[in-house]
Amino acid sequence: MSQVDPRKVEVKTPITRIVGAVGVGVVLLAVVFYAVFSTGRQITDARMRGVITKKEFLPQKEEQVAFGKGGVVAAEFDGRFLIFVDVKFPDGTNKEFEVDLRDKRRFDAVKVGEEFDVGPYVQPDTVP
Repeated sequence: MSQVDPRKVEVKTPITRIVGAVGVGVVLLAVVFYAVFSTGRQITDARMRGVITKKEFLPQKEEQVAFGKGGVVAAEFDGRFLIFVDVKFPDGTNKEFEVDLRDKRRFDAVKVGEEFDVGPYVQPDTVP
């Protein structure tokens, strides 16, 4: 009389099911990689870098009050810190963007003639 070893485990999953599961996993991984890399390419193409042509400060004392989860938040602004950036597009056209930095430190850090990326500051309706 032969006894079956209780510690021995036999896998009864067919090889076709294993190959199918690995294949589906590879296809899903490829789709995720494609989505990540194609999104990154669109972000790179959407960058709009230009040269700062002019800096301007418009003194307008202003206080903003916002209500949120944390309660009332107030912020004071001395005025508008504007820079004007001339952006050249791939089709050869130029457009000047007015960027409101809202922060004196950032305004003082940039200089006329430097490159500046206006992408994060541009509203969708101002893009040609």
